[in-house]
Parts: sequence; structure tokens; C-alpha cells
Amino acid sequence: MASVKIKYDPADNILLITLKEKPLAYGEEITPQVIAHYSKDNELVEMEVLDANELFSKKKDIYVPEHIKQKAAHIQRSSDGAVAGSI
Repeated sequence: MASVKIKYDPADNILLITLKEKPLAYGEEITPQVIAHYSKDNELVEMEVLDANELFSKKKDIYVPEHIKQKAAHIQRSSDGAVAGSI
């Protein structure tokens, strides 16, 4: 089973959640801030969250399970400030 990959690009304020390692065929706007990307077989491959800081700052209390917090401690920041890791 492939792991979910999460990448945040602070320069563009985009959160990218990759569910599968497949080529993208098309995207569909789910909300004004969320785009779902699909493979040619109509499988959901990626979720793109635009203006991620704005979207998540609207939530006062976001519950993060302890196992996610532990895994997040291992995420590395690249020299350009982007954050990448796997869950």
C-alpha cells in the first residue's frame, strides 16, 4: 500500500495531498479552494488546497491524532521553505 504524501509550498500557499503515484489526467474544482486531480481511470490521485493558510485558519480547533503528530515530527523542510513528508 502506497503512503499518502503531503507537501506544503509556502511561496504559493498550496497544500498538496498525493494519494497515489499515478499520472494526472484532469482536475475538478470541488470548492473555490480545493481541486481534486484524477488519473485517466477516474481514480482520485491528488487533492490541491489553494490558499491553505486561509482555509485552515478559519478553524479554531483542529484535532490532530497523536500518531499524526509523531509522524509530523519527522517531516523535513527543504531549502526553499517547502515542507514534504509521508504519512
